[in-house]
Amino acid sequence: MFKGTTVPMVLLAWVLSASFIGAEWHAGTVTTLLTWEPRRIRVLLAKALVCVAAAFVATVLFHALLLAALTPAAALRGTTEGVNGAWFRELAGVVLRGGALAAMGGLIGFSIAAVARGTAAALGVAFGYLLVVEQLIGNVRPGWRSWFFSWNAVEFVHGHRLDVIPRSPVQAAILLAAYSAAATAIALAAFQTRDVT
Repeated sequence: MFKGTTVPMVLLAWVLSASFIGAEWHAGTVTTLLTWEPRRIRVLLAKALVCVAAAFVATVLFHALLLAALTPAAALRGTTEGVNGAWFRELAGVVLRGGALAAMGGLIGFSIAAVARGTAAALGVAFGYLLVVEQLIGNVRPGWRSWFFSWNAVEFVHGHRLDVIPRSPVQAAILLAAYSAAATAIALAAFQTRDVT
């Protein structure tokens, strides 16, 4: 259940992070902010770090609340057989990896919205990429799946090799982090060089 609830948390982090910067562009407050703090890289990095931290913490808190909500049902109407230290370590790993994935998804959504100066672009890219590119191309060229975000995300969150792609969870995490870093670098470069009026 905790693996499955990671997906909506990643999508929510993407949408909210994109909205965070997209709303500022729409309202025109980015220009005002830069009159107080002219160091553009510092401004955008601070905003991105807030999105990353919020996505991670929100995902971990959501999963903690989910565990608290499910515990009485398991104890009173189900079973707690097999719930031991190993189970809690496995659960903690899933929750922390899910939080990290939500942070990376939020960072990518933030970066796309920062470059496009609007939330709609980040949502359009997410929809187009996840539904069109990954599904269509992934079915036509199954060998390319190992480079797609969602396949690597599944491998990473599960925490053990699933044999769906030829990567370990650590390799999948490194690739996802590289995608996030590349998106952030593009956003920083665009923000540094473009006119903000």
